[in-house]
Amino acid sequence: MVYNRNNTDRSQENSSKQRAKNSKIKYRGPYQDVPWFSFDGRIGRVRAFFYQITVGIPLFLMVVYIIQNRIPGGDWMVLGLKLLSSLFYLGVQVRRAHDLGVSGGIISYPAIFILALTLFAKVKILPDTFASLPLIALLCFIAVSNTWASLFPGQNRKNDYGDPPKPSNALMQGFVVAYFVMIPFIWFTITDRPLF
Repeated sequence: MVYNRNNTDRSQENSSKQRAKNSKIKYRGPYQDVPWFSFDGRIGRVRAFFYQITVGIPLFLMVVYIIQNRIPGGDWMVLGLKLLSSLFYLGVQVRRAHDLGVSGGIISYPAIFILALTLFAKVKILPDTFASLPLIALLCFIAVSNTWASLFPGQNRKNDYGDPPKPSNALMQGFVVAYFVMIPFIWFTITDRPLF
């Protein structure tokens, strides 16, 4: 028997259509990668971390460059980059919550509130004594949500938010491991002192 990938893909697609008819989930076609700024679908732990790092590091470096070089209008550029990265980060965390089988509201409602506080601090609506409070709240929220999303594996079966996400490939897993190995070197480069 000759293996024909097209026939196999079609049979998998037909079985997915049949399962979608019997459930409340709409069939959206064969599996595709999740868009970067999406709140729909599911994403696995390694892929979520990979997306956050590949977007987070360049955005962080751009913010540092803008601040260090005192670019005119840099405050608003930094604010725009913060908003852009917050939307991306929030989308990844909501899809991660979907993979765990819970609503994305568990992540999005506190995040939107904290983001609004951050904006109010930027435009000086909050008194100066509370100016650093939104930043502290945002950092605590990011730490707690990342820990929560990283510790627990997603559901292996189809849930209300879609099919299980595609497993991560070896290259992506290797990148994540290399990142953790590089943390002491990155720390030393930024601070000029050893991590340990």
